[in-house]
Amino acid sequence: SNTGRRVTTTSTLGATTYTSANNGQTKSRILFTGTVTLNGAVGMTFEDCEFQGGPGSGTYFNLIATNASGTVVNYCTFNGANGPTCIHAGNITVTRCYFTDFENMIRTHSNITVSECLGELPSLVDASAHIDGMEITGSPGVSVSNVYITDTRIDIGRTHVTSPFYCSPYIGLSHVIATRCWFIGGSFTGYSEWNTSDVQVVDCRFDNGIYGAFTNRTPGSITVWSGNSANGLPLAQP
Repeated sequence: SNTGRRVTTTSTLGATTYTSANNGQTKSRILFTGTVTLNGAVGMTFEDCEFQGGPGSGTYFNLIATNASGTVVNYCTFNGANGPTCIHAGNITVTRCYFTDFENMIRTHSNITVSECLGELPSLVDASAHIDGMEITGSPGVSVSNVYITDTRIDIGRTHVTSPFYCSPYIGLSHVIATRCWFIGGSFTGYSEWNTSDVQVVDCRFDNGIYGAFTNRTPGSITVWSGNSANGLPLAQP
């Protein structure tokens, strides 16, 4: 697969903060070994970069962009080193990136597009951890809307208290669209919690969940459900 960085990195940075002074800049071929924080930055692009580090080295997030807009992440590799959140962000587009060894692949605020990405856990990070792929939650006091996931594969293995497609907002969640995705593993492979609305799922696969393919705890919240399957069989709307 050509998902992830396409070329070797040429420079290394530790924990780094970008601000409005970096508006519109492109960062490419950088190996980041600490948390990258965007604080007020607009229109930044990261391309062919690698983000490393995990809790063992004091890195609990690889990229934080909750106070930024117009962020673009293309062809980057996130090698979480035993359990960070790779991306915690809103107002961001993530394309053809590779994620591994994470606790949460992407924790979303609003206005996020994820396409043609691959996330996988080749080995269990922490048997007691709450491991999620798309963790569509927001933050305390922050609702979530306008989340789009397309042509993306997330495999977290058969681990408990987990889901590769996890909709569980702190406050509320609306307008989440998953199209042509393949979600694998977890307790329930798809999970939609309380206070969700306008969840749309089209032509997705939900395979190998321990307890089932999809659970929905907000009746009426799924507004579009078409062409979905579980372990090779048609999956009825939950």
